[in-house]
Amino acid sequence: MKKRATAIFVLLFLAGCVPKPEPYVLEERKPAPDIQQEIAQIEAQAKEQAREKLAAEEQKRQEAQQQQEEQKPAEPQVVAVQEQQKAGIPLGLYPTYFLDGTDFKANFITIVGEEAPSSYVVALANLIARTPGNKPIGFSRLAGEISDLSRHNAIIAGTPCNNELVARLLGSPVLCDTADLPPGKGLIRLYASQNGNVVLLAAGKTDALVLAAVNAIGTDQFISVTGNEICVQGTSLVQC
Repeated sequence: MKKRATAIFVLLFLAGCVPKPEPYVLEERKPAPDIQQEIAQIEAQAKEQAREKLAAEEQKRQEAQQQQEEQKPAEPQVVAVQEQQKAGIPLGLYPTYFLDGTDFKANFITIVGEEAPSSYVVALANLIARTPGNKPIGFSRLAGEISDLSRHNAIIAGTPCNNELVARLLGSPVLCDTADLPPGKGLIRLYASQNGNVVLLAAGKTDALVLAAVNAIGTDQFISVTGNEICVQGTSLVQC
């Protein structure tokens, strides 16, 4: 028993004399100078490639924008007949300036604004129906569909506030209700594009005056008009 106790004592003594191992710590290895330089070069190349990509995208955007600007249709070149063709194309010759023989010209259309009342379309359809000549098909158009007015022979009806083409023909006033229109009268005026196509304008400050102008076209009073402009007051044609 005494020998066993002595052996245990010796073992405990020896265990206390063994030093505890220090914890193992991984030492962070610093990249060698050549590796650091390579990493810096890679980062610089990546930044340069990103800048080049952004520059290429910006150049493509500018080229696309420039191409879009170049493809925009030119503004309609329309001039009033008042001076150039006053004697040659009087209003009273309607509908001959819209006809090719007995047929309406292939590029003939009627135009109303997107905000115009349906009564405009009805009045223009009735006008074409009572006009001599073989009738066109699909002639009714909206102002927003016309990119180049000079390509058409047309009758345009509206106020400067509900038809952008009417406003343009009247000088594009800053405020549509300040357009140069006679108060209390409908206006009928003949215009010609530089290529010879003709535009007949029926306009007024109100819908009632516009309709009065459309309904006056082609009447017995109208065919006797020798000028390129006439106004409508009630059911009578009067000087503007």
